[in-house]
Amino acid sequence: MDPTTFKILYENLCLRVSQEKLAIKYGCDPRFKTQQKISECVIENGFGTGAKGFQAAYYRTHLQGLSREEFAELLQDYGGNRSKKIDDFIAHIDRKKASRQNTIARPDYLESNAQQGFRNISNNSNNYNQVYNYNKVDKRSDSSIGSLFISIVALAFLFLILKAGFSYIAKPFSGLSSIFNKDINVAPISTSNGTYIGEVDSKNRANGYGVEYVDKDNLYLGKFKKNEKSGEGIEIVGENYFAMGNYKKDKLDGLGVINQSGTLYIGDMKKGEMDGYIVEISPGYDSIAISRYKKGKEKESILSIDMVSGQVSYLGSKKPYGLTNLNNRYYLETDKKTAVKSIEIREGYIFVGSMKRGNYKGLGIKVFDDTISYGDWKGNDVKSSVNLQDGNVFFGDYKNSLKNGKGMDYILVEPPDTEVILKGDIYIGYFKNSMRHGNGKFIFNDGLIIDM
Repeated sequence: MDPTTFKILYENLCLRVSQEKLAIKYGCDPRFKTQQKISECVIENGFGTGAKGFQAAYYRTHLQGLSREEFAELLQDYGGNRSKKIDDFIAHIDRKKASRQNTIARPDYLESNAQQGFRNISNNSNNYNQVYNYNKVDKRSDSSIGSLFISIVALAFLFLILKAGFSYIAKPFSGLSSIFNKDINVAPISTSNGTYIGEVDSKNRANGYGVEYVDKDNLYLGKFKKNEKSGEGIEIVGENYFAMGNYKKDKLDGLGVINQSGTLYIGDMKKGEMDGYIVEISPGYDSIAISRYKKGKEKESILSIDMVSGQVSYLGSKKPYGLTNLNNRYYLETDKKTAVKSIEIREGYIFVGSMKRGNYKGLGIKVFDDTISYGDWKGNDVKSSVNLQDGNVFFGDYKNSLKNGKGMDYILVEPPDTEVILKGDIYIGYFKNSMRHGNGKFIFNDGLIIDM
C-alpha cells in the first residue's frame, strides 16, 4: 500500500476526517481528487459497510484513537479487498486481540459509548433523517501495571481519609455544586418536522437542549419542552436566513432577531412574525431605522439614522423615542410596552433591549464584531445567553462573562485545518469558568455519542 493511500485510510477511519475534506487535501493526486474516488479507495481496501457512506458510528468505535503504528500493524496481515467489508476488519482486530491477549490501545472513554446515534447520509451534510440504534461495546478488561498503580493510589488515598478525618479532607471541595453531577440523558428521536438529537425526558420527548434537523438546509438549535421549541433558540434556513431569540410553542415570540440576506431586524416578535417595534440594521451598518410592524408587515416608519453622516430623520407623525447624541453615541428610550425599550448605538456595536440609567438591565440583544448575543443582562454581564460567533453557537448560563452552568455548543462552520472537530458536532453538559466541567455528552456529526 502506498503512503498516500495509507494516510487517507488512517485519517478517514481513525481521525474522522471527511471524504470531502480529504478530496480537497489530496486533490493534487488524480487518484483521489473527488469524494467519490476517496470512497472507492476505502471500499477497495476492505472498509465498505454496505450502506451509503462508510462512517457508521458502531464501526468507528473500534478504529478511532488508533495510532498510525497500530493501524499500520493491523493492515499488514489483513489483506483487505473490494469483496470484504469493515466487519472483516473488526473480526481481524478481535483475532489479533485474542492472539496476544491484550487490547488495542485507544482512549478509554470511547470503549462503552456507541449506545445510540443517528448519522448523516451524505457525509458532512446536515441531513439526519435516518435514526439508528447501535449495540453497546463491551468495556475492556485490563490487568495492566497501570491499573495496579491506580489501585495502590486509591488505597493510599482511602488511608489518608481514615487517618485525617473525612470532614477535613473534604473541606476544600465543599464549595463545589452538585449541579455538575446531574445526569444528561441524550437520545435521537423522530419528530413531526424531522429528526431530533438532544436531551429527552422520561417519556422520550425532546426536553432541554437539542437540535432538530428538518433537512440539510433547515435546522433549529436550542431549548425544547415536551417536543416543542421553548426558550432560547436559533432557527437556520439556508444561507440567507436565521431567526434567534425566545421561542414559545415552536414560534419566535418575544424579543428576537431575524436575519434576511444580511439585514437584521431586532425587536418584538409574535408567533414567528415581527409584531411591534423593530430596529432594522443594514448589512454594512450604514443605516439604522426604527419601524412599527403588525403581523409581519411594516405599518409605520418612525425614524432613520444615517451612520455615515450622522443625520437623524423622524419620519412618523409621533415620536415615541427620545434620542440623545453624546459624542457619536446614540441613545434612544421609550416607555411604551415593547421589548425595544432602549437602543444604544456606538461605533462597533448596537444594543437593543432594556436599560436603566445607562446600564443594561434585563433582556437584550447586542450586535458587535460579527457576534450576536441574546440574553438576560446585568451591566456588561449576561446571565443566560445565546451567542452566535465565528460559526459556533453557545447556549447556556453565564457568570462574570464566563460560561458557568449548563449549556450546549454547536459547530456550524468547521474550524480551519482541523482533523477532529467537524460541522454538526454537539456538546451538551456543564461548564465552569468556560471549561467543560462535570457530566456532559459529546455527539459527533455521524451520531456517535460519548460521555465527557
